[in-house]
Amino acid sequence: MQNPANIALIDQAYSLYRNPHPIHHPSSPEMVDFRSRVSHAVRTPIKFMGIFDTVGSRGIPRLNYDTETGFEWPEFYNNVVSTGVEKVYHALAIHDRFWIFEPCLASRDPRHTPSEKV
Repeated sequence: MQNPANIALIDQAYSLYRNPHPIHHPSSPEMVDFRSRVSHAVRTPIKFMGIFDTVGSRGIPRLNYDTETGFEWPEFYNNVVSTGVEKVYHALAIHDRFWIFEPCLASRDPRHTPSEKV
């Protein structure tokens, strides 16, 4: 059974991450403090992360034409895959004809050093 306190903490963390206010930026002192209080000091490596057919960098599609949509606020701060992820595979639909939405492409953190194990 899920611990209700943990579920509430997940909801709080996601809500903070989605908030566009500068005080909630991942590198702000407030968010660094929040992470130090609620997370474990040991970083657990993630062996594999699969990302499928994504549009919009914060969950809302980014439009491919020059217009004000009002959907700018719900975007994530970045699309950089953490150095804690060993392998990441990103699948995009190449046959999609809905050209108005721009794909949200994940990128590697330049500090990532791939392991030699295969």
